[in-house]
Parts: sequence; structure tokens; C-alpha cells
Amino acid sequence: MNHETGWFHGFMTISDVEDYRLGTVVGDVVHNLRSALDYIVTALVDASSGAKLKRQHQFPIFDDSKVYEAKVGDAKKAVVGGSLDGVTCGLSKVWELQPFHRQEPEEDSLFVVNRLSNADKHRAIVQTWTNIGSVQFQLKAFGANIIDEVKMPTVVNYDANSEYEIVRVRFALPYPEEVQIELKSGLSVHFGAPAFGKYKLGHSVQARDLKSFCDYVAEVTDFFKTV
Repeated sequence: MNHETGWFHGFMTISDVEDYRLGTVVGDVVHNLRSALDYIVTALVDASSGAKLKRQHQFPIFDDSKVYEAKVGDAKKAVVGGSLDGVTCGLSKVWELQPFHRQEPEEDSLFVVNRLSNADKHRAIVQTWTNIGSVQFQLKAFGANIIDEVKMPTVVNYDANSEYEIVRVRFALPYPEEVQIELKSGLSVHFGAPAFGKYKLGHSVQARDLKSFCDYVAEVTDFFKTV
């Protein structure tokens, strides 16, 4: 506040999410979801006559049907030595759940869980960041009158750790002793995996989608209880 001219300038700075604790929590959730799927295969092995649990047994998740057929099998028969070796129960359902059946395999919930789990275990802690949408504010200066205002330019993408002027107004005498700014903005938290292996691009999802992944894996595990 300039007490000679009456001009008030309000600024906003967005802090980056650099704390890895959030990433470790998300990574732990994703790993637990992946483990829950693997427990399904353990149960399928136990339910299949003559099958014995082996180290390679795990719930297969593939975005390519040809690779699945070569490494796992199909809806009727499992490949010897594959991740469903010896399993005879539930093969058709495991086949139906594969991401390669979807129009956009990389948007499938199982694909995302597997991708993030692999990245978190073998590459790096799940990365987290924030995106800021439109910013709205309310200026509070008790008993003061605004006599001039400069409209600030619209910002499409806000950069972290950068200062932005969001309000510039001029008050009439007597100038307010205190000015407050209440901000409202659309904040979205994202997490993702870096590019590695055959995936040349990183993969990101919004934090709000984590609940849908949990719900979907719960539905899958509940279904296999009836097999």
C-alpha cells in the first residue's frame, strides 16, 4: 500500500509441491492395489487342480493382445511358465479385464495402477505437482472507497514459485489501515510416472482419480470371490 498515492498492489505466489511425502503415500496406495490383484492369482492357483504357486505368478496386465497371448495365454489356456502357469480357473475373466480391450488402453485403471506401481518400485518415487486454474479474489478494506482500478492480464498457466500481480486499485482518502485479499482458485493435484521402457512419454493422472482406481480394484477382487 502506497500511503502517498493510495495505490494498492496485491500479489500471489504459488509454491511448488516438492515434498516427496505425498509421492510416497500415493506410491504405497498404488503398490497395495497391485498386490491385491496379485493375491487374486494366488487364489486362482489354489483353486486350479494340480497347479502350484510359483515366483512368476502375478496378475497379468497388458496393453497388447499379441504380447499377452505369447507370454500369458488366452481366455481358455495359460502358457506354461507364464504368469498364470497352471491356472485353469478364471482365465476368461482375466482376459476380459485386460487393457488391450479398451479403445484407449493407457487410460484403463489396471494399466495406470500397473504403470505407476512399476515406476515407483523400479524408477522413482511417484511424482506430484499442482495445476492452478482460474483465480478469483475478493478485496476487503473496511470503510474504504476505490476510485481507480487497473485490470490485470489473464494468466492461462501459472508457474510455480513465480509472483503474479492479481489486483491493482487506488483508494480514496482516508486510506484503509488494512487490506485483505481472499482467493479462490481451481487447484488440481496430479501424480505420475516418468518415461521408461517402451513408453516414451510419462504418464499422469489427477489425484482425484485415485479413489476410482481403488473402487475398480475392489470390484475386480469381489468378482473373483465368486469364481
